[in-house]
Amino acid sequence: MYLEPRQMQGAGLAAARSGRRRRARTVWLVSLLVTAVGALFPHGSLPPGHFLRVGYDHWAHSLDWAWLTALPFLFLHRSRALTMSLGLVGFGLLIEVLQFFVPGRGCQLSDLASDIVGAAIGVCAGLLLQRHFQE
Repeated sequence: MYLEPRQMQGAGLAAARSGRRRRARTVWLVSLLVTAVGALFPHGSLPPGHFLRVGYDHWAHSLDWAWLTALPFLFLHRSRALTMSLGLVGFGLLIEVLQFFVPGRGCQLSDLASDIVGAAIGVCAGLLLQRHFQE
């Protein structure tokens, strides 16, 4: 079977997109796991000089949720990525509820608010990323 040069180029682009999506999905899953495990560690388990002990907790929440919300735009259709963004806000709520039962942790609405702000930033960044990587 003979492929025209344009068809070969299209096949190469599709393979590159598929590889990029697979890598983005893997990075996202690992990030989600690290977030969940880190959020449910007892508070006293952090080293004394760790930046979360110095008062940057809300910045960390916002950046984490921005990252988790932006990445799905690289491997999902826009509507699914937006739906996942809402799911991530629910995930943040679940983590806050579970932290109530972790020694040294507590359920804080300010953390959830930081998650929501980060998710909103992530949606904006994700839409820009998706536009940039569209063919």
